[in-house]
Amino acid sequence: MLGCTVDFPHDSDFLVQMAHDLEKLKAISVRQPWADDGQVLDEVQSRRLLDCGSTIGSKVRVTTDIDVQLSESMTSEQSRILQHIAENNGRWFDTEMDKLDRWADDRRQSLKSELETLDV
Repeated sequence: MLGCTVDFPHDSDFLVQMAHDLEKLKAISVRQPWADDGQVLDEVQSRRLLDCGSTIGSKVRVTTDIDVQLSESMTSEQSRILQHIAENNGRWFDTEMDKLDRWADDRRQSLKSELETLDV
């Protein structure tokens, strides 16, 4: 068994954001079904298909065209998901940087005030 220790900031917002991202990642499955007419189904329609009952039938042979289209679609969906995660992480990082900047400004003001008191 392998083990590791990871030090996370003790900021509850950070932990909540990490838990939320992990739940989103668990919920994401890359899929891109098509209708018989070749139209790509959107995410809501795809999720609804998973709610339908099903049975395992005979194997279906996938043509090269469909295989290429599926690969391109999966690559596109993966890129979209990664872009969304990167945007969320960027917003979170910017928020945390703003918090640190405000803390540093407050600390600087406090130290200046302390120095002025000592100089008098």
